[in-house]
Amino acid sequence: MNHWFRLYNTLVDDPKVQQLPDSLFKALINLWCVASQNDGVLPSNGDIAYKLRIKPEKAAEYVTKLVRAGLLDNIDGAFVPHNWDGRQYKSPKSDDGADPKGKYVYFVTAGSVGSVKIGVSKNPWARVAELQTGYPDKLSIAATFKTRATSEVDLHDLLADFRRQGEWFDLPASVMNVVLDAHTAKSDYVALMLLLRSELRKEIRSSYVAGTREDQSKVEKIDVAEDAREPLVSDAARDLADELLVIAGHELRFVPPGWCGAAMRVHTWLAQGWPREIILVGARKATAKSRGRPINSVQFYENAIAEEVARQAEPLPRVEVRQPEHLTVIANGKSQGGNIIQAADRLLDKIRSFDAGPSDDNNLRDGASEASARLLSQG
Repeated sequence: MNHWFRLYNTLVDDPKVQQLPDSLFKALINLWCVASQNDGVLPSNGDIAYKLRIKPEKAAEYVTKLVRAGLLDNIDGAFVPHNWDGRQYKSPKSDDGADPKGKYVYFVTAGSVGSVKIGVSKNPWARVAELQTGYPDKLSIAATFKTRATSEVDLHDLLADFRRQGEWFDLPASVMNVVLDAHTAKSDYVALMLLLRSELRKEIRSSYVAGTREDQSKVEKIDVAEDAREPLVSDAARDLADELLVIAGHELRFVPPGWCGAAMRVHTWLAQGWPREIILVGARKATAKSRGRPINSVQFYENAIAEEVARQAEPLPRVEVRQPEHLTVIANGKSQGGNIIQAADRLLDKIRSFDAGPSDDNNLRDGASEASARLLSQG
């Protein structure tokens, strides 16, 4: 059971409420409180009378008058405040049980109609509940994206070719699929804009090629090279320039003057063979070193990216394995071949032979006998 309910400030402008007699206005507020304690449904007439400390006849009178005023609805014999579910919606919970916070750009679909409404709200679920009161078809939230932006105008401008009226758009399936996939991936608003820009560029290029082929039937000859020509700035360069703008701390809708021509500059980097991943690494390092200072030009990143590209292009250290040099050792007038390692091994073997004591051949050569040594007396 909730211990509170929502009372909107638009109540002061609602003629149905403001024209009620004082006693009936008080009864309406009290009945809202009772409904809030009973999951949005008024209890029996006797319970209402007990709650409001009035006679059952008076309770029935209040309910009847409020039904006639359109402030209570009779649904299958149960009385509920008008549009209670819409006004007193329950916020969906996140995975950790907390209510969603922050601001959202939302996409709302209307029943079987193909149009989509694009708006921004701190609470899109409440916004949809408000919109539903004046819309005949069922409204549903198709996608939401967290944002720091104060307006969805940049998104409206991006999709201006598909605008039906106001905030309603007839989006092609390819664009709507991008929106739904981004929502499923839990992308934020900035990521959505990047994805939509990329998709729309593909749409524009496809339309351009299709249009050129149509024109071929109207003219005698069209230069094939013109039909297949590459744009001055590639789509990859435009997308990468947008990513660099975000890394620099700017929003896509507020492009600093110094960033004009950024896509052309990035296109030059890519044409020089600078890998996209290395460009992003260099830009992030340069941004970290800027310590919050504004980055108002894409050229700010050029030296840092060039250094990163050069560093990545440096050859890896080489390890050479060489054979030991050949060394000739002469021992006792005899030449002993091999290398220095083998000579050292032979020397170690010689030293070990000394530690083992004299051999029998040496004893014979030195005239030693098997008799043990003894001390002679001094007498």
